[in-house]
Formats: sequence, structure tokens, C-alpha cells
Amino acid sequence: GYIFVTTGKFPLPGTSEGLNQGKNEIRTIIVNSGGTNPNSVSGKTTHLVVGNNPGSKVEHADARGTKKIDLLGLTQLLQGVPDKDVQAICTRDMERSAGFPTNKNKQLAAPQPNKVPRLA
Repeated sequence: GYIFVTTGKFPLPGTSEGLNQGKNEIRTIIVNSGGTNPNSVSGKTTHLVVGNNPGSKVEHADARGTKKIDLLGLTQLLQGVPDKDVQAICTRDMERSAGFPTNKNKQLAAPQPNKVPRLA
């Protein structure tokens, strides 16, 4: 079976809580369709489903040669379209999440103290 990992944000139309709820909905659809949805990319991952502002999982998928698809590709696979007929997406120019650095040698910048304005 397919092993799908998700990255990024998947907004649900018409909801204020769409970003997290959208990812939860996608996970439910994957599992209910017979796929699995672990939290991280591994050598067993068959597809990375990429949403808006994806994170470091893209680099992990690239390093392993994992096929990257969008929601259209996921829908096609779940409808029975052969994997070879589902087009992979290019993430090279996508805006990335400002989450944790992907290079282990980089360190997070020290937090800056909050400046509180004084009332006159």
C-alpha cells in the first residue's frame, strides 16, 4: 500500500480553522482509503503530499527520491489512477515554512526581548 506523509498547510474552504483541520481531514481520508500516514519521511514513504508553505520534509523526500504530489495527485491516486500517470510536483520555487532550520549546523537565533511601549 501507499505510505503518504503530509507537509505544509491544507486550508479548508469556508472555515477559520482550516489550516490544521485541513491536514487532519487529509490524514483521515488517507487512512480510511487504506493508506498509512506517518509523521516523518523514511525510506518506506511512497509519496509526500505537499501543501502551502511546506517544511523540511521536502528536503528529506528529495534526499530519498520520494515522489512529491499535491492534493490533485492524492485524489487521483485514491481514485485508482496508476502512480505512473500521476504527475509529481516541483517544489524548488515554493515558499517554505519558517520553521526549524533543516541544517543541523545552524542554530536558532537568540530570542530578542520584547519592547513594551510606555504610555505617555
